[in-house]
Amino acid sequence: MNRERSWIEIDLSNYIANLDNIKSFMESKQDFLQIIKADAYGHGAYQIAKTAIEQGAKLLGVANFDEGSLIRYQGIESDILILSPSLDSEIDSIIEHNLIPTINDIEFAHKVNSAASKLNKVVKVHINIDTGMNRSGVRADSALDFIQEISKLKGVQIDGLFTHFAESENDSIFTLQQYNLFCQTIDIIIKEIPELQINYLHCSNSCGVINYNFPRMNLVRIGILSFGIYTTPELKEKIKLSPVMRFKTTVSQIKLAKCGEYISYNRTYQTETEMPYAILPIGYADGYDFMLSNRGVVLHNNRLLPIRGKVTMDMTLIESPENNNINIGDEVLLFGTSQLRIEQLTKLYSGSPYELATQIGKRAKRYYFFEGKIESEEPLLRRDFYTPDFSDKRLSKVIEEALHKRISSNEISNLLFKEIITKYIANSDQNIAYRKNFNHTIEFKLSDEFPEFYEVHTVLSYTKRLNSSSFIIACATDLETLNHYFQKSDVEYRWLLAENIQLTQKAFSISNIQVNNTPVTVKTIKHKNSLEYQCSSPKLQDVVGTETQFYIETKTYYPKSSHQLSVYITEPTQGVNITFKYPKTISKVETITILSGEGKYPNIDNKKNEIQVNTGISNWLFPNSGVVFSY
Repeated sequence: MNRERSWIEIDLSNYIANLDNIKSFMESKQDFLQIIKADAYGHGAYQIAKTAIEQGAKLLGVANFDEGSLIRYQGIESDILILSPSLDSEIDSIIEHNLIPTINDIEFAHKVNSAASKLNKVVKVHINIDTGMNRSGVRADSALDFIQEISKLKGVQIDGLFTHFAESENDSIFTLQQYNLFCQTIDIIIKEIPELQINYLHCSNSCGVINYNFPRMNLVRIGILSFGIYTTPELKEKIKLSPVMRFKTTVSQIKLAKCGEYISYNRTYQTETEMPYAILPIGYADGYDFMLSNRGVVLHNNRLLPIRGKVTMDMTLIESPENNNINIGDEVLLFGTSQLRIEQLTKLYSGSPYELATQIGKRAKRYYFFEGKIESEEPLLRRDFYTPDFSDKRLSKVIEEALHKRISSNEISNLLFKEIITKYIANSDQNIAYRKNFNHTIEFKLSDEFPEFYEVHTVLSYTKRLNSSSFIIACATDLETLNHYFQKSDVEYRWLLAENIQLTQKAFSISNIQVNNTPVTVKTIKHKNSLEYQCSSPKLQDVVGTETQFYIETKTYYPKSSHQLSVYITEPTQGVNITFKYPKTISKVETITILSGEGKYPNIDNKKNEIQVNTGISNWLFPNSGVVFSY
């Protein structure tokens, strides 16, 4: 690890040890919810969430939708409870990301129910019962009526009830009053709504777990104590906790002030003797609190050194006695060991360790240690790449820059960006089409009515995201017209007819077409060189934006004189299976595959009068791939 201007070390081994010590205070049947709001109190929400789940956490707690959606984006699949009230504008996204909102308002509950019912989903919720903190939540004396109404909603499942203690650190009388009121409220609810099944009851925060024993609750919420931060001195006598976060910096300059000179802005510190001092390249822009001016201390070579003068935006000055032997490049600990804990530091200016922990390290990388070794690291600003943070223009630029960074050839990276990325990813105004489970069977039969043609029966099925409640199936008698339909995103199937066949519905007809097993209405429009079949159904509007199953059967004709049949893949497609069936009069068929992507080496199975080309269900093909059957 290279020395930097500032950095943060997160000791996951200490976090796990703290968790184990806290869990020793829990009842055997109690589970825990790990609080990861505010980026896990500045410790990094993803890494803490991941480790907590490995240590048995049943749920994760966040403050709002944005925090929950980021954790989902990073790949965490466990239940995530949004503890604070959510906004109406966030409801659809909460459901999309499978988050658990806290319900405090009956109108909000009805809106959640309405949104869930439209998607044929049931949303788990928790209800916050206010027992005396008088912040968010429904008052205890109104809880029964509130829950009775919510329990009738088909799109909402009451998964948990909870309350929040106002002063579990040092006021046992009020805490017990809150707990007793919560239990009384639960008893009334159970009596009046016996059919109600509640999975979780929870009231204790970190201090509540240590200071009280509430066996009726089957879930506790563990937060700041798991990070080794004591909220009251009395807790030190009850539980051993080790700091998880270490905030460090590097000495950038050594100077000498003469007797009587002033240090830093506004001349708040005057030297009484000649004073060596060191400059640290961190300040309040890094989250190191301005209130530590002339109050704070740092640790260097196991010795506490005082801060002199005001903490500035980018620099902090510390006194360095001559015998301390401090040098440029030396490591300095700002807090994070038993000698200099964050709560000791905030006590110097009557501050809050919660506040300092969450504001620290805005310009510092985070390094995650496990058993003394670096396990992973996070970038500056503690924000992983999260696409909703970026404008469409900026996303395109990020993609282009990433290609240049990863590919040594600018020529190749430019080609990839312009010909593939721009067309299929970078343009957000284009609904990106892709298909899955693509099965296409084409069967040639001899025709008595048209001896110069094969009668062709096709069956096509696939899954794709439906972007509109209507779409088109088209056939054309020339390549120029057909190419026009290749450019249209609402065309699901295209077929090239021979120029010498009369353009009628008999030449190309739809035998069966369904979306999600529902028939659709087909309207035929004839143009000079093409037939359009416009397909629609009012029921499709309900599934727009979701993955749907398409099923299309057609009957048409193909000239015997062609001697080859081409099947094209026009969209990114996962799992391709193409079957060509032909009559005995065709003695030999050669299969030529022109495929790009993961499935470019498909399995080709030659059977009697049948050939099957299969890429495998999980492999993707790029557009402009194709298979040619030559006979």
